Amino acid sequence: MVTNNKNLKSRTADSKPSTKKPVVKSVVSTNPVRKVSSPKIAKPVSKPATARKEVKKVSISPEERHLMIATAAYYRAEQRGFNCCCEQHDWISGEAQIDALLNT
Repeated sequence: MVTNNKNLKSRTADSKPSTKKPVVKSVVSTNPVRKVSSPKIAKPVSKPATARKEVKKVSISPEERHLMIATAAYYRAEQRGFNCCCEQHDWISGEAQIDALLNT
């Protein structure tokens, strides 16, 4: 018996695809999902002693302090053009400025 290749091809092409539908599984949760916020953690009030920067207080002699104040007072007088007779005000302002710098 002689088979015809043409007939074989047509049979396979004519054959119907399977009628099975793909199975889709649905997932149903019995417990509703709720958003849960994380607990609030209080920040520490102060840093631990190991993390603090140590500030060394600078100690200078009274003569050095006097020279620094005189220099600051001079620059204050120079800014206003050496007008007026406000040397005492310049000195007090310079003293406050230098003391603030040395105490920080």
